[in-house]
Amino acid sequence: MTDVLTHPFVLARVLHYSQTRPESTALAFGDVDISYAELAERVNRLASELIDLHHEPGSPVVVQLPRGPEQVVAMLALWQAGLAFLPVDHRDPSRRLDDIRSTTGASATISADVDNAWGSSIKVSAAAAHPRRQTQSVHGFDPASVAYVIFTSGSSGRPKGVVASHESLTSLIEQLTHRYGIMSDDRVLQFGAPTFDTSIEQVCVALAAGATLVLPETVWAPSEFHQKIEQAGITVMDLTPSYWRDIITASGGAERSRARPRLLILGGAAVTNRDLDDARSIYPQARILNAYGLTETGITSCLAEFDGAAGARNGPAAVGHPLDGSAVAVLDGSDAPLAPGVAGSVVVAGRLAVGITSGSGTVVPLPTVSIGGENFYRTGDTGYVDQFRGLVITGRTDRQLKIRGFRVDPDEVENALRQLPHIQDCAVVASGSGSALHAFYTLAPGTSDPGRSDLLSALRTTLPSYSIPSDATPLDSLPQTRHGKTDYRALTEHALSGTETATDIGIVLDSAIEHAIATVWTEVLKIDRHELGVPFFDAGGTSVTAAELVARTRASLGIHVRYVRALIEQLLKEPHFANFCQAVAAARSGTLVARADPREAMESDLARTITPSRAMEGDSRAHLTEASTVLLTGATGFLGSHLLPRLLTNSTARVACLVRAESDVTARDRLRAAWRKYGSAPDIPNDAFDRIDIVVGDLTQPHLGLSEVAFDQLAARTSLVVHSGGTVNFIYPYTEMKTANVDGTLELLRLASVNGAPFHHVSTMAVIAGHGVAGTSLVNEDDPLEHLDQLGVGYVESKWVSEHLVHDAGRAGLPVAVYRAADISGHSTRGTWNTATEMCCMKRFIADIGAIPLAELPMDYTPVDVFADALVHIATHEPTDGRVYHLTNPNKTHISLLRERLQARGRDIGELPWDEWISRMIDLAVSNPRHPMTPFAPLFIDKCPGGQMSVAAMYLEDTFPGFTRTNVDRALAGTNITFPDVDAALIDRYLDFLEREEFLWA
Repeated sequence: MTDVLTHPFVLARVLHYSQTRPESTALAFGDVDISYAELAERVNRLASELIDLHHEPGSPVVVQLPRGPEQVVAMLALWQAGLAFLPVDHRDPSRRLDDIRSTTGASATISADVDNAWGSSIKVSAAAAHPRRQTQSVHGFDPASVAYVIFTSGSSGRPKGVVASHESLTSLIEQLTHRYGIMSDDRVLQFGAPTFDTSIEQVCVALAAGATLVLPETVWAPSEFHQKIEQAGITVMDLTPSYWRDIITASGGAERSRARPRLLILGGAAVTNRDLDDARSIYPQARILNAYGLTETGITSCLAEFDGAAGARNGPAAVGHPLDGSAVAVLDGSDAPLAPGVAGSVVVAGRLAVGITSGSGTVVPLPTVSIGGENFYRTGDTGYVDQFRGLVITGRTDRQLKIRGFRVDPDEVENALRQLPHIQDCAVVASGSGSALHAFYTLAPGTSDPGRSDLLSALRTTLPSYSIPSDATPLDSLPQTRHGKTDYRALTEHALSGTETATDIGIVLDSAIEHAIATVWTEVLKIDRHELGVPFFDAGGTSVTAAELVARTRASLGIHVRYVRALIEQLLKEPHFANFCQAVAAARSGTLVARADPREAMESDLARTITPSRAMEGDSRAHLTEASTVLLTGATGFLGSHLLPRLLTNSTARVACLVRAESDVTARDRLRAAWRKYGSAPDIPNDAFDRIDIVVGDLTQPHLGLSEVAFDQLAARTSLVVHSGGTVNFIYPYTEMKTANVDGTLELLRLASVNGAPFHHVSTMAVIAGHGVAGTSLVNEDDPLEHLDQLGVGYVESKWVSEHLVHDAGRAGLPVAVYRAADISGHSTRGTWNTATEMCCMKRFIADIGAIPLAELPMDYTPVDVFADALVHIATHEPTDGRVYHLTNPNKTHISLLRERLQARGRDIGELPWDEWISRMIDLAVSNPRHPMTPFAPLFIDKCPGGQMSVAAMYLEDTFPGFTRTNVDRALAGTNITFPDVDAALIDRYLDFLEREEFLWA
C-alpha cells in the first residue's frame, strides 16, 4: 500500500485524485458533474464545520438527506472529522428517527437546508443533549475506528444498528476494486438506497479507483432502465434481484440491450440461475457476478463469477467462494462443521462488524460461534458448499425476509401492530408475490375494526416504508399448530391463495386526464378500477413501482423530465390517486414544487423592453451586398434548412448560422445532416460553406452563449436577422419554453438593435386561437394580439409573448416583420417532411386505429419550400415596417381527403365521433408511450383555460377564427411564388415519403 492509501482509505484516495486529476468527474447527478477537486473542496468545508462542534471521536452523526451528491459529501466529511456515518431515510417517521438517535446517542444530524426536499445545501444540527458513549461491552473497541452504522430490522421491536469499522471497510474496498476491475474511465451506477449498506460499497469502489459515480436523481423505472444506463454510459452496476426481475418483465423478456455495461453484480437477496441466464442474454459482453454478504459480515463476503454453467433454472445460484480475509462454514445443529454438499446453517468470519447498538450509545458484540479459534457470525441462512461452485444459499433458519433488498424481521412489524389499541394479536408473513408483507390480526374485545387503510397508516408512524405490509386481513382468531403456536404456514398459504376480500373504494373520474392516469395507476399496481381509492403503497406499491408509474405517466402525458423527482416525492408524501392527479396537473402546468406561476412569468416577460441604439430611418428594405451578413437561427431545423439555401441564392451576403454544437466542425456536420434529413441538399450551392459563417452558440443562454466581445462583434456586422429557431413542444408549460423562445428572442432583438438590423420573426397562427375562443370571427394581419389567457399551451404562449416583444421593439424604432405559419408541410415536389411533427404523427395514428375523426379538421398545409420562398422574398424585397404576414395556404382541404388517399392504398379507414376518437388516443398514450402520437395526445385531452373544450378543439374550423392574408397577397403579387392546392396529388406525395421512411405503418 502506498502512502496515499492511508486510513481512512477512500477519503485519502479522493483527496489524492483532487490533487493529481482535479478536473476528472467524481460524481454525475442529473445534468451536474462534480469534479474530484470540487468534491474535495465540499468535503473539506463540511468537515471543518463538523470539527468545530467538538464531538467525541467516532460519534455517530445522523445523515438525513435525499439521494444525491450531498450524501457522498456528508459521508466523506464525517470520516475526515473522525465521526461515524449513520444514514437514515429522510422520509422515515419521526418516531423511528428518535429511536435511532436514542439507541446510538447520535451527536448531530445533517439534513437538507432548503425549502424543498432536493436542494443542494445541507445543514448540521447538533443534538440538544446526547449521552456519553458507553463502549465497555466490546473488549478493546476504539470508538474512533467506526466508519458507519447501518440500521436493520430487529425482533425486539426497535431498529438495530450494526457498527462497522474503517479497517473492515478498507480491506473490503481494496479487494473489490481489484476484483471488479474498476478503472478511472468507468462510470459506476450508485443505485442502492442510501440506507442500504451496498450503497456504501458502490460509492467507495468508484471513488477509490478514481472512476465516475453516477447518482440517479430518482429510482429509474424498470421500463426505462436500458435507455437510462445507455444515456448515462454506465459500465458497472450492482442491482438487487427483485429490481432486475422487474426490468426483465418491463422489457418483455430477455432481449439484448444496446447498453454496453462491462460488469453487472446481482446481490442483496437470493439470486436464481434464471436471473443470471437473463443477464447473460441481455448483456452478452458483460461479466456477471453474484454477490453475497450481510451488514454484520462487512457487506460482501462471497463472489461467484457466472460462466453459464448453472444448475436448475429456477434454483438458487451459487454465491461462490469467500473473498480473501473472509471465511464461510456450514454447521449442523451442534455447531459441528458439515462436509461439502450437506446442508446446514451458514456462518461467516472475517470482516465482522464491531457490534450492535444497544441503547444510549452502547455497542454489544455480535453473537458468534468459535470454530478453530476464529469467531463466525450466525447469518440465519441455510445452505451447503459445492466443491466447484462454492456456497449455495437455500433458505433461512428464522423468519427474516428480504423486502426490496432490505432485511425485515416480521417480529418487529408484529410488535408495532400489537401496540395499536384495536389489536389483540397478529401475525405477519410474506405476501403471495414474496415481495411484500401481509398482516393478519384479531381485534381486542370491545373494539371495532379500524380498517386496512387506517391500520397501515398507523404503522407508517413507526416503521420504514419497506416494513409496511401491502395488505392486512382481520381474522376471528389466528390459526394454531397442534403445539398451540401461531401457524405461519397456514397464514402463508392464505396469503398465497389471494382469497382475501378486495377493497372496494371507488373514485369518480372527472376528466380525460384522470382516466388516462387511472389506466396507468391500475396497470402498474395490477388492481381494478374499483380499488383506485386504496392508497398507492397499501395497494402493493413500492419505490420501484412508483418510478414506473411516474415514468409511464410522464411519457403518456408529456411531462417535462425535471418534474419526475418532484412527482415521486409527492407520491411518497401523499400516496392517494386524487393527490397524484393534482400533482400531475401541477407538473404539466409548470407549477409543481413551488415553481413560479406561468402567469407571473408571462407578466414579467411582457414588461421587458428593447430600445434600439439606432432607430429606423428612411427605407427599411434590406440592401444586402457582399459586405453584408444575415444572421439565421434554426438553420439545422426543418424550416431553417430550407431558408438557408434561399438566403444564399437570393443575395451575395454572408449567412451566419447560430448552431448549438461543441465546435465549428460538429456544427457543419449538423448542417449537412439537416440538409440530408429534410431534403434541402439539392438546393444548397456547391460553394455554400464559402459564404456560411458558423456561430457556435445557444438561444437559451445570455449573449446567445457567446462572450460579450463575440456578441458585440456579431452585432456590429449583422445586416439582417431571420429568426426561425426555438423550441417546439406543444406539451411543456410556458416556464419550460420561455428560455429559448422568449429569452432567446430578446437576446436577438438586443443584438439587432445595435445597428438597427431588420428583424424577421417566424411565429405561428396559433397565437390568434384565443380570439376564436373569445368569440372573434375574423382576425386581420395588423390587428393587435389579445387573449393570451385563453391559449393554454406553453409553446403558443411563448410565441405570443415573443411576438409582443418584437412588436414592442418595432414601436421603439427597430425594423421588424412577423411571419405566422399554420402547418408547414413537406416539400411540394419531393414530399420530404419532418416526421416528428404532429401532422405526420397524426397520419400514423389514423393509419394504426383505422379511423379519422368526425370533425371540421382542416389540412391547411403550406409546403416548406413555398413558405421559405415567400419569407425570403418578403425579407429581401419588402419594407420591414412592422407588418404581420399570415403566411398560410388558402387552398386547404378537409381531413376526409386523407381518408380517401389511405383507402386508395388498401387501408380500411373509417370515421369515429370526436369523443370516441379521442378515447382511442388516450388508450394509445397509456398502452404505447413510444407511439409517435403519444407526445401530442395531451393536446386532445387537456381542456382550454376556459374549460369549455379541449385545446385541440380550439383549432377546429368551427372555433378557430377566420383571418385575412392581405399583406401576403400584396407582397407576393407579380412573383411566381404560388400556394399549391392541398389535393390528392400532394397528399399522395407525402404518403409516398412516409412509406419510404417506413414511418406510416406499425
